[in-house]
Amino acid sequence: MPIINLTEEELTKLWEAVNDGAEPPPELAGKLFPSFMEKLATGSKFDFEALNRIRIPTLEYAGKRQEGVILAGAALLGQSAPLQILRTFGEPALDGWRNMIVQGDNLQFLKTVFLNQDPLIKDKVKGKVKLFYNDPPFATKADFQSKEGATSYSDKIESAEFLEDLRERLIFMRETLAEDGSIYLHLDTKKSHYLKVMMDEIFGDTNFRNEIIWQRTSARSDSKTYNHIHYVVLFYTKSDTWMWNKQYTEYNPEYIDNFYRYNDPDGRVFRVDNLTASGIRKGSSGMPWHGIDPAKKGIHWKFKIEKLEKLDKEGRIYWPKKEGGVPAYKRYLDEMPGTVLQSIWTDISPVAAQSLDRTDYPTQKPEALLERIVRASSNPGDLVMDIFGGSGTTAAVAEKLDRRWITCDFGKHAIYTMQKRLMNIADSKALGQEKSSKKYSLPPKPLAVVSVGAYDFSRVMDLRKNKEAYI
Repeated sequence: MPIINLTEEELTKLWEAVNDGAEPPPELAGKLFPSFMEKLATGSKFDFEALNRIRIPTLEYAGKRQEGVILAGAALLGQSAPLQILRTFGEPALDGWRNMIVQGDNLQFLKTVFLNQDPLIKDKVKGKVKLFYNDPPFATKADFQSKEGATSYSDKIESAEFLEDLRERLIFMRETLAEDGSIYLHLDTKKSHYLKVMMDEIFGDTNFRNEIIWQRTSARSDSKTYNHIHYVVLFYTKSDTWMWNKQYTEYNPEYIDNFYRYNDPDGRVFRVDNLTASGIRKGSSGMPWHGIDPAKKGIHWKFKIEKLEKLDKEGRIYWPKKEGGVPAYKRYLDEMPGTVLQSIWTDISPVAAQSLDRTDYPTQKPEALLERIVRASSNPGDLVMDIFGGSGTTAAVAEKLDRRWITCDFGKHAIYTMQKRLMNIADSKALGQEKSSKKYSLPPKPLAVVSVGAYDFSRVMDLRKNKEAYI
């Protein structure tokens, strides 16, 4: 790419245009887009209609700013904030890592990560997050409280302001993701269609992977409309190469009844599968076995005779009672992973009232929901982040699955709820134990509660004692 040389005056005009969200002055076009202007000067045809056809649809609304302005603001206007450790629990890992609960504006934290200068996170977070899960406010125009009446958060930002606030955060999250990272955005039906278009614009429509429908309840009564019983989760990746671990659900009972119709003497349930395939072979797989000549039926064995003998000794061959019947392979139900997970999730219930993991935080999501997402899009040791921490479900699940994690929230109720939940994680329910009360039983990993942009006033005022730390 050729170097573009601009004078100080031209740079000033360009910066003013970027700040105003306007087109650069026409006299700069030749320097900024030399190949394009050369085409026009030589009379070459530029296909504007083709260019418009390949553009991704975008949302236009009052207050929308260009990406360049948003990203440049963090670096040039000092919009980030330093991190201050408030409390620590446990000794850090060998590399100095502690999982983090961040108290303060999540946008400020994302900007601090983007700048990658703060010693607490330098070279540890930016470009290394494998999974973002986001459950932002849904623009409900309501305040949310715990059952004791403590204010958890206010959700009164709506329309263009809601969209731009979330868009700015999503842009910084994209910059924070690893190249093979994934992002999930959890929404209801009010704004999901707007955010789908916005996510296409930010991450590229080719990086859209799924719209997941989570059925959160079986029935309710909505006046004069179809009952709303689901949430929407949009799944995007940063690139066309992403972390993925296939997930499964339990088989439908009807499927088991129809296919797993056989039992061994010890009670193990199995279905039968073909040991043969069409076509004649001349090698071992085409030879007679136990008096059965596959060539006469125009078929061959799927395995060599030696392998068939081994399977038979292991009890993996089903011999039909009918004389002359072809033996089959036993596939045991307890060895099968289940049905490959689809995009409609009907098997995860909301947090039970008496659950061991119930925190009484409003809008708390079930651990089974996050377990599925974290398992699918990350591996042990990977970094998972949730900037709308709430009750701390993402952090708790990431902890139990041996992932590193960072979670953020502005409200004190959320911070104390998350801290208590993580410190008492040993007494919480183990994952995958919906029908039992088995506990996790492991102590919490090293943890720090960190402040960003909301500091201890008494320490700020005592600058003689804390001067170096605050500088």
